[in-house]
Amino acid sequence: MPLPQRSIEQRIFYSPIFVIFLLIIIALTISGLFKIFYKAQKIKTETAQLQTQVSELNANNKDLLGKKEYFASAYFIEKEARLQLNMKKAGEKVIFIDYSNEKTTNAESLKSRSQLVLNFLDWWAYFFKHGK
Repeated sequence: MPLPQRSIEQRIFYSPIFVIFLLIIIALTISGLFKIFYKAQKIKTETAQLQTQVSELNANNKDLLGKKEYFASAYFIEKEARLQLNMKKAGEKVIFIDYSNEKTTNAESLKSRSQLVLNFLDWWAYFFKHGK
């Protein structure tokens, strides 16, 4: 029995070469879609990182503007003139306090503390080593 004749369209669409060609095109299309998806995710991640960086820089900028305003204020200039340049206002009296005596009292208190520790060790030795 002879095989029925197929039309040219059926022979082309059912041929193994056409099926392989079609599978290759589908594979290339899917791989291209995956590449586009990967690049979109990468761009989204970079955008989020840059947004975070922008917000940090804005906060830093705000802080620097606050410091700039403070450094330009009359209060800061007066304070620095007093501390760094030893200046005073007209009619103002300045009193100097000598802190050199406090250093000796700190040294004396350290000496008395060490004496207290030695005294404690002497009593410890007297009670616990003397009886043996």
